[in-house]
Amino acid sequence: MIVRQITMVDNNAPRLQYCNAPYDRHSADPYLNMTMESISAAGRLLAIIKRASGQPGQTLVFPTWGNVFGIPPDDRAAVYAAIAGVYRLVDNARDEVRSHPDLKQDLYLGALSNIEAAITNAQMNAQWGQFVSQLQGSNLIALEFVAEQLDRFSSEQLVEQSLLDELRAMIEKVTNELAASDIDPELRRLLSQKLEDARHAILFYSIDGADGLRRAAEAAVGTVMVMNESAKPEQSKKPFVDYVDAINKMLDIVSKAKPLAALVTSGVRALLTSGSR
Repeated sequence: MIVRQITMVDNNAPRLQYCNAPYDRHSADPYLNMTMESISAAGRLLAIIKRASGQPGQTLVFPTWGNVFGIPPDDRAAVYAAIAGVYRLVDNARDEVRSHPDLKQDLYLGALSNIEAAITNAQMNAQWGQFVSQLQGSNLIALEFVAEQLDRFSSEQLVEQSLLDELRAMIEKVTNELAASDIDPELRRLLSQKLEDARHAILFYSIDGADGLRRAAEAAVGTVMVMNESAKPEQSKKPFVDYVDAINKMLDIVSKAKPLAALVTSGVRALLTSGSR
């Protein structure tokens, strides 16, 4: 079995360690020194709507949504996925409201419904300026109020964009290393696929938050478990070591951003257990 253990570091972050490929705990690690603030689904929605409301009015609606998420408009599937994610985020914010029955349900849910209606009214081939006012004024103020209240209840911490950018750069570097490596072709394909999933989770962090990062990291661990026999001869090769390094850093971010490290740990341990049988 390649995977030897998960060690628990002082911040309770689960780490993968491989024989001949240990993670250097003493290297510079900005991920362990994050200064963050609480964020809820409503808070993430507010950040997106604020970015959207500041977009140029002469741009068409579809490329405007792409600009909000940093997605080229010709990547239509990704833009549509982002728009669908905004609707999902509205639903998540509704769930947050309903989980606190002491809040004025009609007031809070009404504010979210107004934002949802404004998004729905924006036709993709129309100019953004025709609809942006519906995301401003009283609707934006109401959403700010909802987000402020729900952020207070949230245990999740906001990850700084600079950390996400560093992680994305690291993942892209490892992806390029894998493409040029002599690692087993099937293993290389699967590792590259999981890195792409991780990059996607970073791209959509503003929608899915730390849970999206956690799912991507755990899936990346699972791939190594499934491909254990193929991975054994590759464990000392730099692309494989760097793959492990990148996933460890993602797990670090998750454990700092959301105090659900126990769930992350149990999920990874379950994969390790199943992979060792």
